[in-house]
Amino acid sequence: MFSASSEYSSLPTVFLSHKHDNLKDMRGVMGLLEDLSVNVYIDSMDNRMPNQTNGETALRIKKVIEFCNKFILLATDRAIESYWCNWELGI
Repeated sequence: MFSASSEYSSLPTVFLSHKHDNLKDMRGVMGLLEDLSVNVYIDSMDNRMPNQTNGETALRIKKVIEFCNKFILLATDRAIESYWCNWELGI
């Protein structure tokens, strides 16, 4: 377990939920947000996430989402069908 105020003290303010298969689209949205001086958090780019998806992954993602000021879902067809994207929306 971690403390959002300590381990993620420099956490960006927007959590970008996406299907990992949609990397091209995700990078486009990330670039657009960064051009607008918006900080973006991408879980797949966080080296503190477990290598294998497990219960710790869920706990960390939940804490990060709670810590971020905004949440954006990159709502592609594959993301809408994704278990994880739907789970993140439900937090």
